[in-house]
Amino acid sequence: MIQIKDEHIKQAQDIFIDGNDFDDVERIPFIKNLDTCDLLAVPGSGKTTALMAKLYCISQHMPFADGSGILVLAHTNQAVDEIEKRIKKHCPLLFEFPNFVGT
Repeated sequence: MIQIKDEHIKQAQDIFIDGNDFDDVERIPFIKNLDTCDLLAVPGSGKTTALMAKLYCISQHMPFADGSGILVLAHTNQAVDEIEKRIKKHCPLLFEFPNFVGT
């Protein structure tokens, strides 16, 4: 099983929040949590940014030895478009089989 490394979180901070720090109370525990979960919060709270950081960190371990992939389902096409626009250049494998990012 993979483990999210602090160095990958630092790289994600540099990419997605201009080197600022993710908070230790909510964001970093979410990024390190590899269980299936729903991410619910009010608009503008940083859901998409936290998800992109998590995807970036996970993608550093791809392709997975067992051939599995990542499924990202969003409630809106806007979230999917934002994810693809901001992360695809850093993690192109996320947008190839066996992974899926969509609504």
